[in-house]
Amino acid sequence: MRKIKIFIGSSIEELKEDRVAIGNFFRQLNDLYLDNGLYFQLVMCEDYDDAIETGGKQSKYDKEIEDSELSVFIFFKKVGEYTEHEFEVAYSHFKRELRPKILTVFKCVNDKNEIVSSVQHFADKLDKELKHYYKTYSNTDSLKLWLIMQIKCMGLDQSMVEFKGGRVLVNGESIAVYSNAPAFCNHEELAKLQQELSVVKNDYLRQKAEYLENPNDLELYLKYSTSSKAKAEIEEKIKSAEEKIFNQLQNIYAVADSGKLSERQILGYRLIERGKYEQALAILDSEEIFTEALENERLLERGEAIVSAARANLQINVNEILQRIETLKIKGVTKDSAIEIEELYAKACELCKKHSLDKRIFLEYSNFLHLQKQDAKELKLLEEVRECFEKFGTWEEKCDYWRSLGNNYLSSSNVYKGLECYDKAYKINGVLCQLSPSEENSLNKAKLSYNISLAYGKNDCKDKAFEFAKESVEEFEKLFNINPKRHARRLSGAYMQLAWSFAVDSQKAFYYKRAYEVLLTRIEAGDATESEIADYIFAAKYYACFNIKINKSYEPLSFERELIQNICGMAKELSDKNPARYDDLYAGVLFDIGKNIEDYAQGVKFEDGSPEVFYLQAIAIYKRVLAIDEFSTLYSYAYVNGRLGKFYFARGDARAKEYIQSSIDAYVKIGEQKGRSSRVRAYQYYTVATYYLRYLKDYKSCALAYKKSLELYGEIENPTADDMRWMGYINKDIEAYGLKGYLTEEENG
Repeated sequence: MRKIKIFIGSSIEELKEDRVAIGNFFRQLNDLYLDNGLYFQLVMCEDYDDAIETGGKQSKYDKEIEDSELSVFIFFKKVGEYTEHEFEVAYSHFKRELRPKILTVFKCVNDKNEIVSSVQHFADKLDKELKHYYKTYSNTDSLKLWLIMQIKCMGLDQSMVEFKGGRVLVNGESIAVYSNAPAFCNHEELAKLQQELSVVKNDYLRQKAEYLENPNDLELYLKYSTSSKAKAEIEEKIKSAEEKIFNQLQNIYAVADSGKLSERQILGYRLIERGKYEQALAILDSEEIFTEALENERLLERGEAIVSAARANLQINVNEILQRIETLKIKGVTKDSAIEIEELYAKACELCKKHSLDKRIFLEYSNFLHLQKQDAKELKLLEEVRECFEKFGTWEEKCDYWRSLGNNYLSSSNVYKGLECYDKAYKINGVLCQLSPSEENSLNKAKLSYNISLAYGKNDCKDKAFEFAKESVEEFEKLFNINPKRHARRLSGAYMQLAWSFAVDSQKAFYYKRAYEVLLTRIEAGDATESEIADYIFAAKYYACFNIKINKSYEPLSFERELIQNICGMAKELSDKNPARYDDLYAGVLFDIGKNIEDYAQGVKFEDGSPEVFYLQAIAIYKRVLAIDEFSTLYSYAYVNGRLGKFYFARGDARAKEYIQSSIDAYVKIGEQKGRSSRVRAYQYYTVATYYLRYLKDYKSCALAYKKSLELYGEIENPTADDMRWMGYINKDIEAYGLKGYLTEEENG
C-alpha cells in the first residue's frame, strides 16, 4: 500500500466548511483507490488540537509539511501568520529537496473591500517574486476538480476521469459537479449545445415511445432514428467540448509547474479558468506576441551576452502562441478559427526551427493537420523537420516523431515507408522502456506493436502481423491488470487483431473468445460504455461463428446458441436505444450468424434457427436504414439479399427471384454512383452479370452488365493482376455462353 501524505493549510475558522468538503472528497477517493494500493493521508489543522494558536506543536506540524508529497494552501479574506509560515516551510523545503509539490488557491470574494491588504501582497509575492502560479475558486466543486487534475499531473494515480451528466467521474464514481466550475458554465458553445440537447431530448423521448409501441411503422422509425441521431451527435459534441476544457485546464497546471510563465500567460490562464475566453484571447494578442518575438530575434543577433535571455524569451513567445491556439480550440474550431490556428502554428514552427526551440510544437501542428485531413501538408511539415528530431531530439521526441510520420504514411497507403518509420519508433521505445519503465511507455510500446501488426496485415505479411499482434496482446495484458477500465478495449482489439492474423480456425476462435471475455469483465462490473458493449458483441459474434464452423452444428442447447441469443438481444437493445448508430451493427450480427449457419451447420430447421431467420431480420433492418440514407448500407443490403436469394434457389423456392432481383437492383445502384472508383463499380456490374446468368437465366441482361463492367475496368489507369483476372473471367463467360450476339444486337440498336 502506497501512502500519499497531503497537507492542507488554511485559516482555521473562515475556511472550515471547505476543509470538511476536502476531507470528505479525499475519503471518497480512498474508497476508490484502495484496491489499487493507493491511500491519501490527509493532514489538516483539525488534527492538532489548536496547536497553531498555542505554538506548542508547531515544530511537529512543520515536520508534517516537509514529509508531505503535496501541500495545498487555501486563502480567503486574509493571510494568517501561521498559514504564511507553513507556506514558507513548504517552499524552503521544496527548494532544497524538490518536494512537497505546492498548490496555492484563493477563494473568490464577492466584495473586494472585505479583503485584507495582506492577501494582495501575498498574491503579488507569489506572482512576481516566487513565480508560483496560484488559482482561484468560487465553490468546492471547482476545488475538487482542480485537486483531481493536480493528482493526475503528479502521476499519483492512473484513474479514468470522465464527464457524464454534469458530473466528474473517477473510475465511474461521481466525485464533483463540473457544471458549477466557471470554465464549464461560462463556455458559450457548451451552453448552446446543452440547450440544443434539452430540446432534442424531448423529441427523442416522445418519438421513442411512439416507435416502441409501433415498431413496424416506418414513418415512426424514420422520425425516431433521426432524433436519436441528432441527440447522439449533440452528446458527442458536448463530450468533446468538455474534454477539451478539461485537457486545457490540465495543460494549464502542467505548464504552470515550470515556473516560467510570462505575465501574459498568467493573466490568460486565469481568464481561461474563469471561462472568460474572449478576454483571454484579447490578452494573448498574436500581433503583440509576434512583435515581441521579432525584437527577441534581433537581440539574438546582437551578442552572446544576451543570447540566452533572448532565446528564453522567444520560447515564452512560442508558449504564448500555443496558449492562444489552445484557447481557440477550446472555444470550438470553426472554419475561420482553423485558418488562424494554422497560421499561428506555421509562424511558431518557423521560430522554433530557426532558433532550435521546443520541438514538440512540430508534432502538435502535425496532429492538428491530421485532424483537419491535410495529410499532404502534414507529410511536408514532418519531412522538413526530420533533421531537428534526428540530431537534437530527446528519445521521447524521436519516438513520437517516427510514430507520427509512420501514421501519415499508413493513412496515405504507403505501407513500406510507414513500416520503416514504425520500426524506428519501436526500437527507440524499447530503449525508453528500459531506461524509464512507466505505464505510458508500456502503453506506447503496445500501441506501436498493434499498429505495426495492422501495417503488415495490409501488406499481406500474416506471419509478421501475428508476431506483433502477439506482442501487443502481451503488453496490453500487463496494462489491463493494472487498470482494467482504461485498457479493456485496447486489449480486446489486440486479441481480435491476433485472431485475424492467425491461420488456424481453432486458434482464431480462442483469441476471439479472449477478446469478448475481456470486455465481459467490464459489462459485469456494471459500468461498461456503449462502445465497450458494441465491441463485446462484435468479438462474441466472431467467436460464435468460428465455433459453428469448427463444430459444423448449431444445436439448440449449445453454448454458442445461448451466446448468439444473448448478443442478438444486446445488439437489439443498442439498436432500439440509438438506431442511427447501432442498426448497422445489429444487422451485421444477424447476417454474419446466418451466413455461418448456412455455410457450416448441418440440418438446421427453420424453427431451430435456419439462416433464413437471420437473413430476413437483417434485410428488414437494412431497409429502414436505407430509407434514411440510400447508400450507407447498400452494399450489405445487396449482399444479404443475394445470400437469401441463393439460399431459396438451392431449395427450389420461388421467392429466390424476388431477393436475387433486389440484390441486383442494389448492386446496379452502387455501380451507377459516380463518386465511387471505377474498380468498385466494375466489380458490382460483374456480380450483377453473374446473378443474371446463374439464377435468372437472363442472358441479355447478363451480357449488358458484363459490357458495362468491362468498360469500367478499361477506365482504370493502372490495372492490377486482380483487375486482369476479373476481365478474363468476363470474356471467358461471354465466349462460353454465346453472349456476343446480345452485345452486337445492342450495338445495332
